[in-house]
This record gives sequence, C-alpha cells and structure tokens, in this order.
Amino acid sequence: MNCKERAVKLMVMTALALNCTIPEYTKSGRKNFFYPDVMERYQIPQRGS
Repeated sequence: MNCKERAVKLMVMTALALNCTIPEYTKSGRKNFFYPDVMERYQIPQRGS
C-alpha cells in the first residue's frame, strides 16, 4: 500500500469513527503550479463532495 492509498484509508476510517457521511463518488481536478515544497509540482483539489 503506497502513501496515498494509506492516507485515503485513514481518512475513511476517521470519518467512520466520527459518524460522518462519506459520498460514494467524489471528483477531483489537477492543477499545475510550482510549489518548492511539493514534489509532484501540482495539487489535486477535491470537488463535488
């Protein structure tokens, strides 16, 4: 399991522990920016949740 998969799993587990509603589907977009502290050089904002 890679780092991103683990992050998603932990987010879902936290949401379930807090009795949050988890949407079945979510949308995300990819924006290209230069951030010296972000290795991927892009961010992925969450949309439509």
